[in-house]
Amino acid sequence: MKKTNGIMQFLTTLSWILTLMFVLGITMRPLTDFTIWTDLAIGKYIIKHFSVPSQEIFSFTSPNFRYIDENWLFQAVAFILYKAIGMSGLIIAKSLFLTAVAVLMLILARRRRWNVAVAGFCITLIFYQFHEKWLLRSQIIGVILMLCMIYTLMSYHASRKTRYLLPLPYIMFIWVNVHPSFILGIIILIFFTVSEYIKKAIRQQMAFWFGPSLKWKNLLYLMGASILSILVVFLNPNGKDILSYSIESNNASLLNTFHASFISERVWLRQIPLLILPAITLLSMFFVPQRRTDSTHGILMIITFGACFAMKRYAIFPFILTLPFAIKYLSHITDLAVHEAQISGRDFRKHASTAILALCAGGIVTFTSLYMTNPASPQIFSPSDRADFFPEDLVNHIKHYPANNNIYLPIEYSGFFLYHLFPDYPIFIDTRIPFINPVPMIDDLKLHEAQVGWEFLTNKYHFNTLILRTTLGQRHIVTPRDSFHEKIAQSPDWRVAYWDDNNIMYTRTYHNLTEEERDTLYVSLDPENIAQFLTDDPLKLRSLKRELNRRYNQAPPSAWCSVYLGILAMKAGDADAAREHFKTARSIMPENPNVVIFDDVLAWHYNNSEEALASLIGTFESPQEGALQAAYALILMNHYKSAEKIASYLVKSNPNNVEGLILLGTCKDINGDYINALASFQNALLLEPSNVYIHLAMSKCYMHNGVWDQSAERLREALNIDDTNYLLWYQLGETYIKQGSYNFALSMFHKVTRLRPHHLPSWIYIGTVYRKTGQYKEAFEALKRALVLDPFSDTVYVELAETFMDVNKYDNAEKIVAELEKQDDDAFFTTDPRFLFIKARLSAQKGDKEATYTLTKKVLEYGGLDTREQFLTGKEFAPYLEDTQFRDILQ
Repeated sequence: MKKTNGIMQFLTTLSWILTLMFVLGITMRPLTDFTIWTDLAIGKYIIKHFSVPSQEIFSFTSPNFRYIDENWLFQAVAFILYKAIGMSGLIIAKSLFLTAVAVLMLILARRRRWNVAVAGFCITLIFYQFHEKWLLRSQIIGVILMLCMIYTLMSYHASRKTRYLLPLPYIMFIWVNVHPSFILGIIILIFFTVSEYIKKAIRQQMAFWFGPSLKWKNLLYLMGASILSILVVFLNPNGKDILSYSIESNNASLLNTFHASFISERVWLRQIPLLILPAITLLSMFFVPQRRTDSTHGILMIITFGACFAMKRYAIFPFILTLPFAIKYLSHITDLAVHEAQISGRDFRKHASTAILALCAGGIVTFTSLYMTNPASPQIFSPSDRADFFPEDLVNHIKHYPANNNIYLPIEYSGFFLYHLFPDYPIFIDTRIPFINPVPMIDDLKLHEAQVGWEFLTNKYHFNTLILRTTLGQRHIVTPRDSFHEKIAQSPDWRVAYWDDNNIMYTRTYHNLTEEERDTLYVSLDPENIAQFLTDDPLKLRSLKRELNRRYNQAPPSAWCSVYLGILAMKAGDADAAREHFKTARSIMPENPNVVIFDDVLAWHYNNSEEALASLIGTFESPQEGALQAAYALILMNHYKSAEKIASYLVKSNPNNVEGLILLGTCKDINGDYINALASFQNALLLEPSNVYIHLAMSKCYMHNGVWDQSAERLREALNIDDTNYLLWYQLGETYIKQGSYNFALSMFHKVTRLRPHHLPSWIYIGTVYRKTGQYKEAFEALKRALVLDPFSDTVYVELAETFMDVNKYDNAEKIVAELEKQDDDAFFTTDPRFLFIKARLSAQKGDKEATYTLTKKVLEYGGLDTREQFLTGKEFAPYLEDTQFRDILQ
């Protein structure tokens, strides 16, 4: 027996030691988070001026915007500690604070006679699962304060001693000044107090409300302490505004639109396995004796999970809140199991206790081993500030050789620059900007991908210096994924002023550019640009034309703007206008074969002269490249038969040309030669089986011919090769839309927005799917995000109008229709079947038969018989289906 007791004591002590060592090691890791530098910079300002900024002064993009600093106390204290003990000291202090939390939970378990080994296992599980979240941020203080509040409330409930209530106002005062999650503290206090009051009021007459209740005197003390703690919230530099701002900053549409790191659904999905812990904890409450359970704990868990999921922030907090409750109830369950460990009259309780202690200790060792053996895990017990991770050399260069304001730099560098160079160099954006002014964040995404109009954004913000990150060791050689870097490297407007192994700095040249030099900004047709022209959606083409005209009018005549406008003219069937645009482009850049080819290809298309084609292709560095460019140009102009001739010539001269095979397959697909198109794609796959764009082209071929299953299967094969390619997920979503599998399509488009939060077509599709499935609230939310990305998109407004009509808000839909007609300079909407159908629905709802019949005829005229089904199913047309005249129109 003494031997068994000794083993149990050893295992308990071992669990303590292993847990604390694991927590200390996993939280003492090298600094890889840039956000702390922003906090230090603002803390530096607060200490220097003895005031908390109420307006945005750190960025030049949002001057004088309202700024609510929710973390000012953390920032000020962090700056003081940084000056005293350095960055490594800050990391060690963070680690010690979190280890103190683990000690607090173990002490609570010991005092309440819970199983300490179970406590160690639960603590290790939580810290292992969220090991990526233990960064040097104010969120850590919020987590610690929440656990301190739960510890205080549980201790008061168990002992009824008022001294445990005294820390509550102090906890809330610190919390409201260090992190916006203080709103969870208010929720916890309110529901804890209300739950205890209800339990006392009904005197446990209902089975759902179980557990010991407080005396009226103790309940009054609790209510007084809670009210005082909530009132303390207003003791902050922002006063009552802190409450309204905390709610505004939790706006899900704002957070989800701008950057994937803000999408908390990713955190929730990753923690699905960990949801087992709160689920088991809730179930355990119903199986332990009534004197050991408390419904208040279950209510707090459910309310906190619901609040955090609704706010789309603080995804880690409800799991941390579960920790003390999990320790309590899992300990009680193990006690019950040990108590029943008697078989055939023999007592195995000591052995059962030892086995449970051994299992918990083994679980702690397992989590430690999993973390240590994972190559991606940061090094433990390493409080390094990773000086090589930050652009110190670049900052020192700017200090010695001042750069020209305004500076564009990556968002992750903003805090470091702010700390070392403010106020001489205000920043462009940082992680606070989405909550202050969302426009620069959207523009940064457009710049990063060099979207159409990117050069005007550099002028909009008056950038004179650009700082871009490069791959280690590549100097100024850019990677294919960084479109903005590639365009800047080609541009004569910018020259290299500094580079090192990780960064490159460009400065504006300010010299007079010739038209040919300026047009090198437009020289490349990347897949993004081509995809915009390959669409058949008239609304998208109209928006694209409007954007090109804006570019054309805001700058000296641009060869590439003229080329793009010529392409759109050809797609509209206006060959004469296309010729004029192509000739304009040729006159601006007569020596650039990439520009000249459009004029020559159009002439060859109508003359069908092989000699002219050979002469045209000969202007390029190689015949293969010339043929490819000619075929691309014809595809962009919807001349697929002529493009097929060139692609056939290309493949005939070189059967191993993969790009030629893809072009040939694409042309044959559009021209109706389905079998040979697939054969061409198969030949390309034999040469490059891992080329996802071949799979994508084959998928489109299957889709055009209604073979939905094969289309989806091809895309899934491509995703096995590269699951980060958003085009594959987007195409798969479109395939599911065609199949009518709206739920699958919705998940695909959501995946696109996680990879590419500013992908406008996906947000529009999400709104459409939600509308078609009757989820109108979510539809409006998705379309609202789409409007943030493009406030002038006709497609979004048309979709909004249809959604308003589906929820019987016809006045709102009519306002949108009137505004679109007001801006319809080119009479586009007079022939657009979708827009005319919306007007027909409005007329039918008003009871205007004559207008309804007229518009119905126009919809059928411009949209074809495929639009007939819409009239048969539209709720506004139900009264008209009995009318003989209306049925005759639909025939």
